[in-house]
Parts: sequence; C-alpha cells; structure tokens
Amino acid sequence: MTLLAQGDGGAAGALAGGLGLVCVGSISLVIYFIPLMVALLRGHHNTLAIGALNVFLGWTFLGWVIALVWSFTQVNRSSR
Repeated sequence: MTLLAQGDGGAAGALAGGLGLVCVGSISLVIYFIPLMVALLRGHHNTLAIGALNVFLGWTFLGWVIALVWSFTQVNRSSR
C-alpha cells in the first residue's frame, strides 16, 4: 500500500521528462546551426556552402568549428 500512496510520478513525470527532452533538443539544434545563422545574418557570400558544411559535417566537432570560423570570415560585397 505504501507504494501506491507515494506513486512514481506517472503521467506528470512522463510529461516533465518529455518537456525536458524537447527543450534540450531545441537548444541543441539552435547551437548546431549557429554557423549557418551567423552566415545568414552577416550576408556571407558563401552562406550555401557554409550551410552544407554545417549540415553534413557539423556533427563532428571539427566540421562545426570550421563552419563557425568560415562564417566569421570577411564578407565580399560587390561594388555597384
């Protein structure tokens, strides 16, 4: 009877765990795509290539760092 009185969290515990997972996943995605966001915000001329590198090799820490550094390199602007 004591086990029933204390409970194990049930649906509330599962909801909290699921919400935590969604929060961690969302924050992880934002961090993962920081190089692409930086390139987009800066109007980088190689945004597509930076995004491709980020998507395909960003899961390796080295690929993510290279994409991040590349997104901060000088932006070539055409003079018209």
